[in-house]
Order: sequence, then structure tokens, then C-alpha cells
Amino acid sequence: MKSQSQYRLLGRSPFLLKTHIATRNVSSTKKGRAITTHSFGLHICNKPKGVQTCRSIPNAPTHFSSQYIKTIIILIVLIISLNKNNAQTIPSELDTCYHYTSIEEAQANKENVQVLDLSKSKLKTFPQAILEFKNLKYLDLSKNKLTELPAEIGELTQLQVLVLHKNNLTHLPDSIIKLQQLEKIYLSANNLTTFPLSLLELNKLKVLVLNRNQINSLPYAIQQLKNLEYIDLWENDIEDVPASLNNMPKLKEVDLRLNPMSNSKKQGLEQKYPSIKFYFSNSCNCGY
Repeated sequence: MKSQSQYRLLGRSPFLLKTHIATRNVSSTKKGRAITTHSFGLHICNKPKGVQTCRSIPNAPTHFSSQYIKTIIILIVLIISLNKNNAQTIPSELDTCYHYTSIEEAQANKENVQVLDLSKSKLKTFPQAILEFKNLKYLDLSKNKLTELPAEIGELTQLQVLVLHKNNLTHLPDSIIKLQQLEKIYLSANNLTTFPLSLLELNKLKVLVLNRNQINSLPYAIQQLKNLEYIDLWENDIEDVPASLNNMPKLKEVDLRLNPMSNSKKQGLEQKYPSIKFYFSNSCNCGY
């Protein structure tokens, strides 16, 4: 199965999912018989210039069985679901914007760049050319090798979504506080050991994803994020959460799966914060 990023939402062109089952005859070298095989393909059509699309899924088994048909249906549903999840990171008003996937292409139209996707570009440093796009609202730098962000990132004052999954970040620059339009930030699978305090100044922040880091506590001052609705802390080192969660009126979901939290602590949180949906791992003998 291809990764989620390979089924990317297309810019102005509609997302079209086409399936086809092609039958072809292949002459056998034995006894001169014709062997019929079947192939299954999934494609994204109407690719605009500069937008990455998916590749075909390898051929399915060479006969049609009920299990094969079920597998095809599951694949289609899963791929549609992956596109839906990916689209959720993009504000609805940007759905129809052109999605630039290269610096060179974006530089030819600087003032109109609102969505820039440089994921999986093997970047080791932050491209300074990004700072030229003053109207940038969505920036995806996930699945690269970034170890830090420059202080100048604070110049991107129109940013609404910043995607930094799967890099090697150990901290965020203080200039992040200048991104006052930021509503979603994704920092999963980095090397953060403490909660980035600069995030506490982002008054419009609604979604905060910090899973798969090594964060061991949340600051009491997290209550400053009055508009925060969802925080993902899955697979960190958190044993407790601050009582200040009571002062976050819009907080609806907290993901604490795979954190070293006792069963009694989990039960206590659910009783103490009935308006918040907590996600915990099932009990096991793994020491949690």
C-alpha cells in the first residue's frame, strides 16, 4: 500500500478515482494454451502541472474470487479515506488553490503561492526561498531531514497550517509566536524532549500534533491556548496532565495512547474532565 502522501489532493482539478479491470491474453509456451490474467489499477486523473499524483497499485491476484473482490473494495475505501485525512490538514478555503510542489515553480508566481508542498524532498536545511512567498498559508515540509527552523520563519505571517512530520527537530524558534494566523501545526515523529513553549502564544491554534516525540510533561500554561480543540500526544513520556485543562473551554480531544500512565490516573482524568474525550491504550503488562 502506498503511503498517504502519495494520494495527494489535487489543486484545481477534481479528484477522480478510476478503477479498471483489464483482461489480457498471454500465450503459454506450454501446450499452446492461452492464459487469461487480470490486472487492477488505481489512478488519479487530470493531473495539473507540478502536482504529484499516485502511481498504479501492483497487479492483484490472477483470478476473481469473492475475497479478491472484497480486497478491491477495501483498497478503494482506504484510498479515499487517506485522501480525506490528508485533505483535513488543508483549510477548506484553500481546497481549490493551486498546490505548488517545487520552489522553482513557485518562484515564477510568488504573489499567488498559498499552498506549498515540499514533503519528501530530502531537505536538510530550510529553503530560504520560502520566505519570498508572503501569502503562503499552507506549508508542508514533512518527511525531510530538517534539524532546525530559521528565526525568519516568523515572517510567514499568513501561515494557517504548518506540517513538519518526520523531521529531526529538537526545538522550535521563538519567532514562531509571530505566526498569529496559525491554526494547525503538525510535529509528530521529531526529537522534541520538551513542550515547545513558543506555541503557547498562538492564540488561534486549534490542532496541535506532537505524537512520537519524547515529551514528558505539559506546562500548566497550556491553558493559554483558549481555542485549542485537539492535542495529539500519542507515544510520548507523559504520566499526568495539568489541572489547567479545566480552563480550556474548546478542548474536546486529547490522545494519550502509549504514554506511561497508570489505569487509576486514566480513570481519574475521565472523571475530572467529562467534556474531554481522552484516548488511552488498552491495559497490558508492559509497565504502563
